[in-house]
Formats: sequence, C-alpha cells, structure tokens
Amino acid sequence: MESGVMKSNVSKAVFITLCFLLTSTGWMAWTYNVLSVTSYPVSDHITLVLGYLFQGAGIGVFSLLCRFRPGIIKDSMYAALLIHFFTLIPSALCDSLILILICGFALSIFCGYIAGCYLYVLTAGTDSHYRAITLGVGYAAAIFASWFLSMIGEGKIYYSDSVIIVCLVLTVLTVAIIHSLPQEEKDAADFENPVLPVESMKSSVSGISPEREESGRIKNILILTALLITFFSIVNNCGFAFPSSDIGVEINVELSRLFYAGGILIAGIVNERGRKYGGICAVIALIIPFIILSLKSEPVSANVLWSLSYFAFGFFTVYRLLLFSDLARNLNILYLSGLGLLFGRIGDAAGEELCLQLSNHFVILLFFSFLVFAASVFLFFCIFNLLYVQESPEPKHEESLVMFNRFSRQYSLSIREREVLRCLLEEKSNIEIADVLSVSESTVKYHIHNLLKKTGCRNRVSLIASYFAGTDAEKKEN
Repeated sequence: MESGVMKSNVSKAVFITLCFLLTSTGWMAWTYNVLSVTSYPVSDHITLVLGYLFQGAGIGVFSLLCRFRPGIIKDSMYAALLIHFFTLIPSALCDSLILILICGFALSIFCGYIAGCYLYVLTAGTDSHYRAITLGVGYAAAIFASWFLSMIGEGKIYYSDSVIIVCLVLTVLTVAIIHSLPQEEKDAADFENPVLPVESMKSSVSGISPEREESGRIKNILILTALLITFFSIVNNCGFAFPSSDIGVEINVELSRLFYAGGILIAGIVNERGRKYGGICAVIALIIPFIILSLKSEPVSANVLWSLSYFAFGFFTVYRLLLFSDLARNLNILYLSGLGLLFGRIGDAAGEELCLQLSNHFVILLFFSFLVFAASVFLFFCIFNLLYVQESPEPKHEESLVMFNRFSRQYSLSIREREVLRCLLEEKSNIEIADVLSVSESTVKYHIHNLLKKTGCRNRVSLIASYFAGTDAEKKEN
C-alpha cells in the first residue's frame, strides 16, 4: 500500500474510532440511566426498540442531507456533535423519566446522524480494497477503548459525571480530525450519475430503454439488499435479546464486547479478501442465534451467552455496513452509504420487540425465527447471484488483476463498467457482451459510452490501447 493511501486509511480509521467510541459511550450512559429509573421490560422497549429506531431516523436524515444539500455535510457534522454532547448531559445525569426520554431519543437521532457521516466518509474516501479492514480496525479500536474506559473507577464511569468529561474530550478530538479530513463533497461530485448519450435513450429490442433497464436492475438490488440486512438483523436479535436486568448484575457488557471486537476484526479481514466470503461467514453465523436460544433454558453462564452473541454480531455488523457502502460507491449514489446501518437498526428493533412479545412462547419464537432465517438464506443467494456470480471472469493472473483494479479505481468505474471493460479486453463484440451480461445491446453501448467519457478515449480501440499503455508503464516503473 502506498504511503499516501496508508495515511488516508489510517486517518479514516481513527475518525471511525472516535465517532463510534463517542456515540456508543453516550448511548450506553443513557441506557444505564434508563435502567436506574425503570425496570425490565420497559427499559428494553425504550432503549433497544425505540432507541434503535431513532438511530435509524438519524441515519435517514443524514442521507437526505447528502441527497439534497451535500455542500453542508462537514458543517452539519460540527452541529451534530455539539447537539449530541448537550443532549447527553440530561440523558445521562437527570432523574426525570420524561426528560431522560426526550433527550435520550434526541441523543439517539444524533448518534445515527454521526454514524451516517462516518459511513459516508468511509464510502467516499476509501478504496473498496481497504474499506473492510478500515472499518474493522476502527470499530475494534473503539470497542477496546470502551472496555478500557469501563475499567476506570471500578467500572462506574458510565454511572457518574465522569462520562460527560470523557465525551467532551472525544467530541473535541472528533472535531479536530474532521477539520483535517479532505472535503468529501468533492468526492460526491465526482460520483454523479453520467448523462446518457442520445442514442442510448432509444428503446432496445425488448422495448425498454437502457436507462430504465439499468434503473430497474439497480432498484431490485437495493430492495433485496435492504430486506436481506433487515432479516439478518431480526434473526440475530432473536438470539441476542437478553434482558437488560442482567447488566451490572450477572454480566459486564464492556468485557463481553471484547468478543464483539474480535468478531469484527475477523470479519474485516475476511471481507477484505472477498465480499462473498464475508457474506458466507455472516450466513453461517446466523446459526449462532439458534444455539443461544436453545441454551437460554440451560444452566449456562450469562457471560458465555453474551460473549457468543457479540462475537456473531461482529460478522453481521461488518457485512451489513459494507453491502450498502459498496453499492453506494459502485452505483454512484453516495447518499445511500449509511443505509446498511439504517435497515440494520430497523431489524434490530424488530427482533428485540419480537423477543419481548414472545418471551413466554419459546416454540412460537423459535418457529418465527426459523422462517426469517429461511428467508434470509434465500435472499442472500439472490444477492450472491446478482453481485458475485454474474460478473464476468476476473483476469487470470494476480499481476493483471492488480493492474485492472488500479485502472478501474483511477477512473472510478462502476461494477457494470468494469464488467464491460473486461469483455472489451477480451475483444468481445457488443452482441457477445450483451449475451455474457444478460442485458440489451443498447445497454452495452450505454456503458461503453460512459467508459469512453470517463477515460477520455475516442473509441474502444483507443480505450484498449490506453489500458495497456498504462499497464505497460506500470510494469516499467516496478
């Protein structure tokens, strides 16, 4: 990895660490305060159902801002951090339930907003080859720091005024690193959807224009991905839903979260080698919630169950965030980069509510969880087929693969444009490319037009010549 790329990825990992540590510390302080004035299951309805939904709402607000006002993203982040801090103070310290709820839900909204921001920065400014490990290292470092903070003051930091001081320091550090990050609005501008050429607006043989054909394909992928993430999260939470009354009595949340860090790091490494491998690991990890459900009635330590749940949760966390991050980058719609977490939070809240309602009906809960599990597996293989199987073959040699990826990154090629480029390099005709990719010939022409526009080439011959000229120059430099 080049030193400049390494420095950029490190800065983004640090940014993610600070943001995630800040929001998780504030949110946990609010959760502990809710537990002090309410009891199970009311506390779980407040924090793990409504709190998660408000976090999802915050992500949605950030996505809308990215869509319509991308020029004020950085300034809005400063405001979000300020409001987050001032809503934290009453959320964590006051003893009025009404005030705790109002400020706590506002806190949750800005937790989601901040999460949307760092996922946007990750998506816009980090190459796909380093996105998974950057996310994994950032999250794992934050969790480890959270555990370290819990050791201060005999584990009472979240129950005391000290948590405000900690969050103030984290807020100042986060503001400082935001100031040092490059202006990501430029990245957003670079990923605007290309203008269709006149000839591509003509109807294809099937009567559907290439624009509508591609738009329909993208819409299907986004819908299936949203459903997959939601169902994944529901199944996971069916096994992960423990009563909050365990906290501080039988288990230590921060210690259990160290297993979460381990799962996230492993998931980051696996996804770095290939998203399809990360997805397969996430599907396999769906078995763990059923194991936990079967062990809840057995004399097994709550620490073991919490740790096992957090470890499995690490695989879902990384995969669900990367799915929409990758789609947002490759489909040139950066404002959707945080939707993996948004739909994840919806699924988390739905799974938690399901467990609360069916806590005395284990067989029904197990049966419903199995149905959602089956739907999750079906959706995963639909996504797997769309994203990983239908792609044309990768270059055979590792050296060629590296150069192909570098060329694609240099010109910000989308998934489809990379597929078309591979076929062009194999000297396939438009009809042959259409057959390989299962699209119309007009759609192929549309993508070739975009390739020529992005690379500044006049025709496919000059495009191929430019590609090999670049790779030959790369070889000579090395």
